[in-house]
Amino acid sequence: DPTTGEWTYSLANSDPNTQALDLDDSVFETFTARVTDDNGAYSDQQITVHITGANDTPVVTSSTEAAAGSVIEAGSLDNGDVDPGSPSITGSLAAADVDTDATLTWSMDGADSNGDIHGIYGSISITPDGNWTYSLDNSLPATQQLEEGVSQTDSFTARVRDELGAYAIQVINVLVTGTNDVVTLSTEQFDPVL
Repeated sequence: DPTTGEWTYSLANSDPNTQALDLDDSVFETFTARVTDDNGAYSDQQITVHITGANDTPVVTSSTEAAAGSVIEAGSLDNGDVDPGSPSITGSLAAADVDTDATLTWSMDGADSNGDIHGIYGSISITPDGNWTYSLDNSLPATQQLEEGVSQTDSFTARVRDELGAYAIQVINVLVTGTNDVVTLSTEQFDPVL
């Protein structure tokens, strides 16, 4: 304020230099204020603002297509030949963090000790750097019950975390399409009636 000398500093949180500050990083901004009388005499005062960084949340940067895929159930062709289907699909997720020294790691929500998570029709895993693989389990009843040409979705949640626990999520959707299955005949043995 020109009359009272009261000053206000506003931090620009959207500025890349601000966003690049890691947790507890400290920087200083210095300004010079000048008071002048009506005859032009003046005196300067240095104002120093201490800025402390905070942790920022990672942001998923990969496309929607990178988090989607499709597989086809194994079955039988109309001529009786085996149709192997397409039992697996892979994709790659990416993320970024404005914090300069952030370390990001991907994982699947609900994963077992091997890093796999089992869905309705198959299982999925992801590497720490975001490469995922879905494998269709043709032996599951749910997979076998899919009719030819019918598609259902297996959905999973991937999570990317920084070293301080801040995270972002990405849903992976896999479209599973059924095929024709071989007819299984069952026979029953009866005792003859004498």
